[in-house]
Amino acid sequence: MSRDRRVLWAGALALLWIVQGCSDARTPNVLLITLDTVRADHFSSYGYPKLTTPHLDAFASRATRYRTCIATSPWTVPSHASLFTGRHSFEHGAHSFEPKGAKYANVFPLDDGHETLAEVLGKEGYVTGGIVANRVYLDPLLNLEQGFGTWEVKHVLSPQINRHVFRWLEQHRDQSFFLFVNYMDAHRPYNVTPAGGERRYPKAQYPAHTLDALISRVMIDGDPPGELGELVVEQYDRAIRNLDAQLGRLLQRLEALDLYDDTLIVVTSDHGEYFGEHGLVEHSKDVYRQALEVPLIVKRPGQARGEVVEIPASLVDVPRMILAGISPALLERHGDRFPYALGAHPVIAENYFSRPKDVLHPAYGQRFRRVRTALMQDGYKLIHSSDGSHELYRLEGDPDEASDEIAALPERAREMSEALRRLQERGRWIHSGDGELPLSAEQIEALRQLGYTGEGEEEPE
Repeated sequence: MSRDRRVLWAGALALLWIVQGCSDARTPNVLLITLDTVRADHFSSYGYPKLTTPHLDAFASRATRYRTCIATSPWTVPSHASLFTGRHSFEHGAHSFEPKGAKYANVFPLDDGHETLAEVLGKEGYVTGGIVANRVYLDPLLNLEQGFGTWEVKHVLSPQINRHVFRWLEQHRDQSFFLFVNYMDAHRPYNVTPAGGERRYPKAQYPAHTLDALISRVMIDGDPPGELGELVVEQYDRAIRNLDAQLGRLLQRLEALDLYDDTLIVVTSDHGEYFGEHGLVEHSKDVYRQALEVPLIVKRPGQARGEVVEIPASLVDVPRMILAGISPALLERHGDRFPYALGAHPVIAENYFSRPKDVLHPAYGQRFRRVRTALMQDGYKLIHSSDGSHELYRLEGDPDEASDEIAALPERAREMSEALRRLQERGRWIHSGDGELPLSAEQIEALRQLGYTGEGEEEPE
């Protein structure tokens, strides 16, 4: 049996695992959760040596964990657009453009021409809602709420998000629902609220200050992250622990409402974070693994035993997984709208330039004036770059992408580059207009608060 046939067969088996036992149950609810800026390798269940995610580890032990899941982009808008449309960035078009005169927001909204998962489920009788913490890049201005009956944007931490989620669940517990929840605790400024005897950081060590100092050290001075990097990672891990505790509360509430067993639950992230790797800090800057490898844990209705899927997944696979997890009949009716099935397509990720504060930075902006696309195939990763600085990595022996082999393996690079070109020739979304967003003063202030303007943001005492 050829490798391609083995991959397709394995993908079919994975879908069978998801749909097994669903056909006779009542219509399942769907809960889709994104943990903004959470990289998979900081989950205990994904091998992190520190215990950061005990509640999510327990959840994963009776769910399906995908050992590798690749975000379609290293930042929020394109990845969420892929989650909702089942399309790559080049297909849905909700990605960045070269900022030039765009000082604050250089991103195209999701076009109304796309049909989202929320729209499909709404047509099937689901009540749909979104409760999101990212008030900048999940703002209705970006049109990612397309198809949701309600869309609440609350720039608050996970305990407050949970209060809104619990209220929504109480209101809709007797209906078939699709609820999307977005948490921001692990995004700048990290939620470092102390718990269980943890120390409170002095004001000079607030995450906004330590992150800015790390950017200066790594991206301007070119120095290794050192102890400062260790402090930033410590703060990031605390944010993940705080988030994990609240996710534990959410899972408990689902059980108390007698909703847990009959709900298809998907936990994932939109992208990761850099802490000095490849000379980068934070995200949205490049397509190395630290910003792309995200958790993906799926609990199908009635599932009680855990399993691990080895086939590399992509965020574009998630809508089809959800349809299959609801019922084979639903997948039959709407599967053509979400064509990417696990294991049956190349895994790619794209980054179009970066945020204006990066591209227009006088010290390092030139590095980000390019489009970068990664293709992962047969154990290799090609990074195709619009400025000609292509890279090739052999992932099995070099998971951190430290040794570029493009000069040693030019034929492999050429073959992968041609495969990527053929893939992206199909269905590229063509934009009309310049994409400049009409931001209000409040929206610009929100950008500043999340560190997207390059101007200092404040943190609470």
